[in-house]
Amino acid sequence: DANGCIASDSMVIDVLTVDITQNDTTICEGDSLVLAAGPFSGSLNNGLVAYYPFNGNANDESGNENHGISSFTTATNNRFGVPNSAFNFNGVELGNGSTIEINHSLFNIGQNEYTIHFWFRPDDLTQTTKTFFNTIPHTGLAMTFNNNNSPGYTSYLLGPANAMWDYYYIHGSFNSFQTTDWYSLALVKQGTTFYKYINGVLENTFSAPSSASYDYDVQLRISGISSDVQIFHGDIDDFGIWSKALTSQDIQQLYSGSQNYTYNWSPGG
Repeated sequence: DANGCIASDSMVIDVLTVDITQNDTTICEGDSLVLAAGPFSGSLNNGLVAYYPFNGNANDESGNENHGISSFTTATNNRFGVPNSAFNFNGVELGNGSTIEINHSLFNIGQNEYTIHFWFRPDDLTQTTKTFFNTIPHTGLAMTFNNNNSPGYTSYLLGPANAMWDYYYIHGSFNSFQTTDWYSLALVKQGTTFYKYINGVLENTFSAPSSASYDYDVQLRISGISSDVQIFHGDIDDFGIWSKALTSQDIQQLYSGSQNYTYNWSPGG
């Protein structure tokens, strides 16, 4: 200025790569839209059956309305430290155990492809035989933590749902879990082959030829094999189900993706 003073200012702009879909052909001034940029983009939106971000409730945010019923869970921080963005399960058995029951047919246990992915953080490494999720009926698919038959590991069981299990306690080599850390866990079915990923890395591949004859629509329970048995003790978040086999690149994207972002935009102001 005239006194020889110089001033400057700056701002930081974060540019996010997102997919935005808007089906309206006409948007009038004064109309409001909510543009959501979540962890799922591109191919991850295809075949999405249900998605539970656990933002204070057990609602399905995929748009398919496969909402869950939450019992004795507690809202907690997610892996980014955001409050009310995950659920803690209390590990209590024989009464008042934390579960989420999804009383909707989510997939057929014998369909050619499906994927289940979620994040978890254990509260207790000494408690044994805890279950992350289990189909309803019980003997279709279950994924367990620190089971007595596979101590220290995450493992899964497979069956036809309307008869007894065919395959028990399938697991890989990873068993270095800590109560302070979050873990990404995925199970992918492609034909009669199952792929298990931990933190975006393929940990186990398993061939289950008997699964070719399975044919039963299943519902799901998150935590426990019933309302009061094998209740998981710890946090679970971002539980997703797809009707297709996610690729290794998809699984890596789920592992490395960031938290949800939601932006409000009103045309003309």
